[in-house]
Amino acid sequence: MQPHPGFFPYPLTMQRGMTRLYGHLFLAPGRLYFICGKQGGTMLAAIGQSVGGAIGGALMGLGTSAPGQGQAAIDEIQLAHAVSQNPGSLVMEAADIGEVKETMWWRKLKHRGVTYGFPAGLGKDLNRAMGDWCRYHNVKHKGLKYSAPA
Repeated sequence: MQPHPGFFPYPLTMQRGMTRLYGHLFLAPGRLYFICGKQGGTMLAAIGQSVGGAIGGALMGLGTSAPGQGQAAIDEIQLAHAVSQNPGSLVMEAADIGEVKETMWWRKLKHRGVTYGFPAGLGKDLNRAMGDWCRYHNVKHKGLKYSAPA
């Protein structure tokens, strides 16, 4: 059985209020799956930025992590199971996504009235894949790239 080409794990950090969600985003037909590997607060990151230097770097390191490699998903059943097993994970239907933005001033996704920020941005590969996904599913978006002309 070959993995679906759209089920590539893109590392992503999302923020909802003062909670950061570290994990991987999977683009599937009609929906997005965010599998959360770790949740953390932003207070240590904020304190670390204000303190600066070696001490600030150590504090920021406590509150952030680089997500590991995502598990290769074969089908949506495995993704749905992973969502149910990992707190902070989400399934976002295309119809429920209000907008996706990655501009100079905004890096966010609105889902069912809740805004999720992207503190580190989407990254080049995810930006392009998300642009294609949004265009295909008629999701309002701004600042996303496309891999092929319309």
